Amino acid sequence: MFGTKMRSAINLPSQNGIAALVGQQFELAEHIVRHALLPIIEPEVLIDTPGKTAAEAILRIFMPT
Repeated sequence: MFGTKMRSAINLPSQNGIAALVGQQFELAEHIVRHALLPIIEPEVLIDTPGKTAAEAILRIFMPT
């Protein structure tokens, strides 16, 4: 099995920014799947992010289950 890993860093608890980031990663993941690869998606809230708890809560809203 072959795949690719996409990691992105979240620096602020911005609903619009996090929604755009997640949307972008899943759009790219669909492209990767069409080429018979396995996408690994890893949006990450940085440990020193101001409002880390809020950013994580926003991220959970936009991540598909």
